Amino acid sequence: MRTTRRRLGRCFDGALGAAALIGTGCHESSGAEVGTIGQEVITANAVTVNAITVNAITVNAITVNALTVNALTVNALTVNALTVNALTDPAARAFLKYVVSCALPDGTTLALSADGEDYVFHGELGLAPEWGEEGGSCGEDCQRWVSACVLARVNAHGNEVHISVRGPHPALQVTAEELGAYTDREAGFFGNLLASPQELWACVAPSGSGLERTCGGDDDCGVHSVGSCERACRSSGRHAAFRGCQGGSGQIYSQVITTFLHR
Repeated sequence: MRTTRRRLGRCFDGALGAAALIGTGCHESSGAEVGTIGQEVITANAVTVNAITVNAITVNAITVNALTVNALTVNALTVNALTVNALTDPAARAFLKYVVSCALPDGTTLALSADGEDYVFHGELGLAPEWGEEGGSCGEDCQRWVSACVLARVNAHGNEVHISVRGPHPALQVTAEELGAYTDREAGFFGNLLASPQELWACVAPSGSGLERTCGGDDDCGVHSVGSCERACRSSGRHAAFRGCQGGSGQIYSQVITTFLHR
């Protein structure tokens, strides 16, 4: 087991708008090591080969919480004063849960304490393992993959639904059993939740009936539909996953996750 420890106590500069986001002051910690990221050594054949996951996060937990955009730094998936303060908000905890689940691989945990409570967030898909490494960072490619993954797992009613997530990323391997069971191609998701303003895009598969799971029938749900994936995306790649999709701002995203529902 490879373990790195992160130390709390770094206050962010007021220019980041901490007071507006958190509503509390920034206090220096006692210096105790309260954040731990533990990760098994990854070998060539240790990649998760099943991308079936559960979605239950709501759009509100993505767009209205104290972790986005400033508290969750892109320099490292680390615990800092803003993050700890933000975790008093249940929506922020839900958001971080899905960020860690999407970014870090199975067997990895992010553990931290806030206001006397201990929280453990588990890795699952491993789309951006570098974010959890000592001195790691999350550039635009990383941000977009994690964002697409979180967006793909939105459920308007917070209900848990098993989905198959596919895309041109080595972490998204698919088994034959999964391909046979999850055949209802639903939608493509792409964007950047750490951008300001946030970029939340989705397109609907040609055979789909809209973003019912994501938006619950609400046309103004926060995740913006750009219409049919056949028109918005350049192609349909391996395992029928969409590639090169265009957001409403005209930008092309290569980091696209396509969701499939159980038949």
